[in-house]
Amino acid sequence: FNISSLKNKVESLANADQAINGQGLKFDTEHFPTQARVGTPISSFYLYRANGIFQSIAEVNSYELNGNLIQPNAKPGDVRFKDLNNDGLIDENDKEYAGTGLPKVEANITLGASYKGFDFSTLIGSGFGNKLYNGNRYFYEFMSSGTNMLASTLNSWTPDNNSNIPRAVLGDPNGNSRESDRFLENGNFVRTRQLQIGYSLPSSLLEAAKIDKLRFYVSAENVFTITKYSGTDPEFSRNNLLDTGVDRFVYPFTRSFIVGVQ
Repeated sequence: FNISSLKNKVESLANADQAINGQGLKFDTEHFPTQARVGTPISSFYLYRANGIFQSIAEVNSYELNGNLIQPNAKPGDVRFKDLNNDGLIDENDKEYAGTGLPKVEANITLGASYKGFDFSTLIGSGFGNKLYNGNRYFYEFMSSGTNMLASTLNSWTPDNNSNIPRAVLGDPNGNSRESDRFLENGNFVRTRQLQIGYSLPSSLLEAAKIDKLRFYVSAENVFTITKYSGTDPEFSRNNLLDTGVDRFVYPFTRSFIVGVQ
């Protein structure tokens, strides 16, 4: 059994208020879920905070400051975002730290046992304390890209359907698809990486054939994963450290089964 913990913090940048973005999700020029800023981990989520769905035009008009609408382009069915700095605008200054894609704790355990010719081994891995940004939901749930959508969009908001999925609208005038905690999910997981069961024939049966050992086994890789993450796989890696935890068309681990003879 082994366990490891990770804690990191950006100590300084060229400018104290500097923010270094990860790779953008929208044509690599927009939608930046992660940033490196002084005082937080190197791959940190800085996101707008969603605060429900506007249910009526009255709710849109009541979301104001000093007589000015905070989200002037919003309509019923659009996402309400929190004006965290209370300046009457929803802009970059309303992004807040929302965690990191780097697990705080990783734990692994290897188990092995044998009895009367039978042997068993397994390897279980896990990660805890991190967040994952489901970029696939961003691409296929915001209903403004002209591509196929996820089935969840069938539950989009209408006047007769009070849903947590925004209304279907082209052009995204309210910015429903902006980088927000709508797409942020818990990244905890426990995974059985390997499982093997074998049987070795007794030596008394092998002496006549002048065989020292004959073993049959079945093995499975990536048997199952326990996680609340709704994406394809909670355990993935990106080429850029700044993009840690951003799920963007990442190919998942495959499951394989092997039958063998030694």
